[in-house]
Amino acid sequence: MNQGANEQLLKKNGFTNLQNFPTLLVGGGKALKEGWVDLWASYNIVYLNIPDQSGIKPEDFEPIYTFETNQLYIAFSKGTSSDIVDRWQTRLDEMKKDGTFDRIQEKWLRQRPENESIE
Repeated sequence: MNQGANEQLLKKNGFTNLQNFPTLLVGGGKALKEGWVDLWASYNIVYLNIPDQSGIKPEDFEPIYTFETNQLYIAFSKGTSSDIVDRWQTRLDEMKKDGTFDRIQEKWLRQRPENESIE
């Protein structure tokens, strides 16, 4: 862990046996794969990009517990015309309705649609 939000959350909840790595992506993934640590707290987007940085495959890991979920947003400046904002919203609504949004999340973030969970 590299003193990010994960570490802050774990410390806040009483964890003291935390190991920092010089690089969040390569260090934590390599430490877990090599057996130097038993658990690696990471973000979906981080561990899915491991091959780009270290050659370790996401398939080498198994997510076992979600301890925090965050929502991300698209923001527009105050000066953006309402027509542009409306077009973005319309297209996003269409993507959610036809399943495109869920497919993108599953492919790139390995997140299941909100109504599904890991058993």
